[in-house]
Amino acid sequence: MGRGLAERETLRVRGRLVSRASSARPPHRYPDGGRAWPADSPTDMGTSTSPLPPQTDMTDRPEAYVLIHGAHHGSWVWDPLLAHLRLPALAVDLPGRGARPADLRSLTLDDYALAVAADIHAAGLRRVILVGHSLAGSVACMVAARNPNAVTHLVGVAAVFPSPGHSAIDQWPAGLRWLPRTGLVLRPGGRRAPLTLSIRKARHRLANDLDDEQARWLLANLGPEAVALTTSPVPETRLAPDLARTYVLCGNDRALPAERQRRQARTIGAQIVEIGTGHDPMVSAPGILANVLNGLLPTSRSSDAPGRGSFTEGQ
Repeated sequence: MGRGLAERETLRVRGRLVSRASSARPPHRYPDGGRAWPADSPTDMGTSTSPLPPQTDMTDRPEAYVLIHGAHHGSWVWDPLLAHLRLPALAVDLPGRGARPADLRSLTLDDYALAVAADIHAAGLRRVILVGHSLAGSVACMVAARNPNAVTHLVGVAAVFPSPGHSAIDQWPAGLRWLPRTGLVLRPGGRRAPLTLSIRKARHRLANDLDDEQARWLLANLGPEAVALTTSPVPETRLAPDLARTYVLCGNDRALPAERQRRQARTIGAQIVEIGTGHDPMVSAPGILANVLNGLLPTSRSSDAPGRGSFTEGQ
């Protein structure tokens, strides 16, 4: 199954076509004021706190990126990135949006993890680089822990990685955790009502480095989110000791400040690569983010050794 995927450029999962070769490149404004840096430019990498190790074990060569969007987003948020990637990409919809409608009031973290694993299994993928954005960090961690032989690299992009037994709310500074908890109790609809994000807050937190066209596109597509992604404790997740882990720290992020991102990276023992973007670099600077992700690939493509893992759909 994996060989077949490597030979084609598109994946169709639950009716959604994901392509790296045919994706249109919408106009983007980059941090230098408008120059569209080529995806292969070494200057796109940003600043790394430590050099990325070369990837040379071809038996672990991944077949695709699996991209997991964060809260209020959908698989659509990865669209600007796809054409810059050097492998096919599977951008999944978490339950409750897009190709996977569901009752947001009843969803759990486990529902999210099972949905990701099901899409990967349906695509026939055996070795993947798993990328979790924002609050989907916990989901990516669960999928990686349950499939240690199939995930070659775990990547967080401005991601939240609560330690087992803790939730995303617990990542707030200790003296401020009462704020979101009180808000959940007092808001209309009760504790299980879907979370919404006002245009004003979304523009401030998510669109601070977007141009007007990018901001309009992002804000028009954001939707409600299940409260479980924020309040549910992460179950015991033991990552494989030899699993490569990278954290893409977004230095101009207003949703998750840089120092909090550093703490998240330490939680999973990830190597940090810092880029100067806001919370959604796949929209504001897809070439920069793609260069980080492409840099995780093996340095040689001379081997066609098959992957040794497989995805467990029902765990």
